[in-house]
Amino acid sequence: MTGEPARRFALVNARVRPLAGPPLAGGLVVADGRVERLLGAGEAPPADLPAHDLGGRCVIPGLVDAHTHFGLWALSLKELSLRDARSAGEVAELVAERAADGDEWLTGGATERAADGDEWLTAGGWREQVLGPVERATLDRAVPGRPVALVASDRHTLWLNSAALERAEAAGVLGGADVVERDGGGRPTGVLREVAAWRVRDRFLLPSLDRLTEAIAEALPLAHARGVTAVHDKDGWIGIHRAWARLRAAGRLRLRVFQSLPATEGAAAAARAAAEHSDPEWLRIGYLKLFADGTLGSGTALLSDGRGTQVTAPADLRRLVAEAADAGLPVAVHAIGDRATKQVIDAFEATEDRWRPAGLRQRIEHAQLLAPRDLDRMAALGISASVQFPQLLYDRDVRGLPAGVLHHAHRTMLEAGVRLASGSDCPIDDLDPIAALAAGVTRTSGGREPWQPGERLTVEQALVAATGTPAWIEGREGERGALTPGRAADAVVLDDDPFTVDPARLASLRVVATMVAGEWVHGAPRARAEAVA
Repeated sequence: MTGEPARRFALVNARVRPLAGPPLAGGLVVADGRVERLLGAGEAPPADLPAHDLGGRCVIPGLVDAHTHFGLWALSLKELSLRDARSAGEVAELVAERAADGDEWLTGGATERAADGDEWLTAGGWREQVLGPVERATLDRAVPGRPVALVASDRHTLWLNSAALERAEAAGVLGGADVVERDGGGRPTGVLREVAAWRVRDRFLLPSLDRLTEAIAEALPLAHARGVTAVHDKDGWIGIHRAWARLRAAGRLRLRVFQSLPATEGAAAAARAAAEHSDPEWLRIGYLKLFADGTLGSGTALLSDGRGTQVTAPADLRRLVAEAADAGLPVAVHAIGDRATKQVIDAFEATEDRWRPAGLRQRIEHAQLLAPRDLDRMAALGISASVQFPQLLYDRDVRGLPAGVLHHAHRTMLEAGVRLASGSDCPIDDLDPIAALAAGVTRTSGGREPWQPGERLTVEQALVAATGTPAWIEGREGERGALTPGRAADAVVLDDDPFTVDPARLASLRVVATMVAGEWVHGAPRARAEAVA
């Protein structure tokens, strides 16, 4: 923050990409947090108006991450990362070293102790595709006698040692139809998936509200430094809306938040939370989230060949969508496998008479695999796809998928009429919309050949997925998502123009400055015609 912001000022000597209306402008005038008007190339603003000379740099609308777990991401910035580990043995060494340090390293550095008095040691980011099979004995040798829970990169699998399994069993959070993997003798291997993993997580690994709020506050400057001006968040299940509300009340929230709550808690709970915490500009609790299946990384995505895990039965999908519609709330449904995506589309189709008259804008989160006939149905229903471009960079290596399904087919989805919203799913991938832009446009990294090059997006298509479409999903398309008169002055200054730069350089674009509601929240350029440093 830089003190009381000017209520009216101009950005000049810029390449403004409004993403609506004219394709290019030379600057803009901001008044009371909104775009007052665009300036032509070389056009001077009124002489008495403070001006920021951007030195020819590019200005785009503020970037929206349409699928974050912001609280978990903020907490993960403090925890031990296992993302680069290449073997189970390497993971065990990292865990043993951190345990020997004596530092607190509960999930996200949370400070409370579990109900049984033992602090659970945990870390995140290990990839089963890289490590191969894992077992509890490996962690037993690394940290004997103390509960250890390691969160997989996709957040749908836990790897526990024996001490952690014993505590979970004693607490009664295992069993039933949960995915608790067992060896040939019927003993748990230490690998828990989906609901089984989530029950242990919810019982032992959740942070306090104080710690969550502190972590989010510390992470906000990093989000702004990456050009993020708004998020569609999915961490309602850990009560993140209370943390957002605390920050807003303290005047520390300069990030627009569209927050979900779990559909399983019911629309009434969402209505109560919205009444207590919502702020029309900064914090809006406006949709429900539920799961249809698991993930490709954990082998739990529900596929048409019968493989995978069904998290929510089709009848319950229909019921929850209908109940939300009756309360005036849209839903965001996690669906990755082609069978899961079909079931979600079936549920939307069966309840269309409940939600369409209310003008609700429904969405499927991920939609990584789907049959062509289901894509056509999805488009006809007006269901948006909230996708994560960076995940195609490693999902390209998944083998053995059902024949004939579309896989991260982003251009095909757009051409069919499905709106795409871009997100990171952080902390599964990092909160970095520039990296997402590069992935969507180039479909490659690390020198590999582009994967499915016919599915590459244009720069404009990828940017609209991170600006205009999230605003449309939220019902705020007239207020945000483009730099045109009357819309919010949420903007990002880049060191180069993504429309003209070599696509191979997109990932290296640098965010110079970020503005939210006409206030510089990162890299404020100096006024009085002094160029950005």
